[in-house]
Parts: sequence; structure tokens; C-alpha cells
Amino acid sequence: MTTNPHDPAMGQPSSGSGRESEWQSTGAQSYTGYQSDYQPAGPASGPAVDIVDNENDLWVFIDLPGFTEEEISVRGDENTLVLTADRPADVEEGRRVLCKERSTHIERNIPLPFPVRPSGSRAVYEDGVCKVILPKAATDRYSEIEFTD
Repeated sequence: MTTNPHDPAMGQPSSGSGRESEWQSTGAQSYTGYQSDYQPAGPASGPAVDIVDNENDLWVFIDLPGFTEEEISVRGDENTLVLTADRPADVEEGRRVLCKERSTHIERNIPLPFPVRPSGSRAVYEDGVCKVILPKAATDRYSEIEFTD
């Protein structure tokens, strides 16, 4: 069944039908049997991350455009990398923000695919990308236990 989005019987506003407020209040439209409850996208849940296994190290790339190195904090343990970044919301006095999508605070916990040694780790920030280099921990998690008499 095909529906006409301009048909007053389908909830589309028309002059004098009295349905204008009902249609506008739902925020949903029906076209050809498809219900659309479109909501504009909000800020992303966190920065984009790539994790690369590089022989003896684990490389983690984190996109942080618009931040400076001084505004970024990277911490971690053997299994997780924790990243936070804070920057001021720069708006000149007398101006109004009409659309705000750039984050001023970012926090992301990144689970690592295998254990690393945080003590030998280092971070580099260049061109809006934070690269964290984490040396891999010993791959033998379990030690052999000998039987005794």
C-alpha cells in the first residue's frame, strides 16, 4: 500500500483540518508504510580509536582534533587505556552559539586486546592524533608448576 504524505487522512497538516498540532507534536511522518522518528545526531560518544599490533608494541591512535597536548591526559594499566581531554569553550563575548557539536570534554576507556607494560609506555601528539605506544607484557601468563614427591 502506498500512502500520500499530503493526504490529510494520513496526519499531514492541511489548512483548516485541525490536525496541524497533532502532526507537529509527534515529530514522526509515515511514507509508504515506513515510520520515521528522525532525531538529529548528538555529539559522538568518544573519539575514534585504532589499535595496531606492532610486533613488540601495541599502538593506539586516538583522534583528538582541536585539542592541544597540554589539554590531554593519558593513563593506563595492563589492560586498559584511559584518555581524558578538556579544553575551554571559546566564545567571544557578545556572540551566541547557534550550534554546538564540538566537545570540550572527552573521556574514553579503551580496553586493550592483551596485557601491556604501562611503565615503558609513551605518547606523542601530532596533527590532531594522539599516538600511544605500549610495550607488550610477557605473553606467558601462566607458569608451569612442577609435581614434587
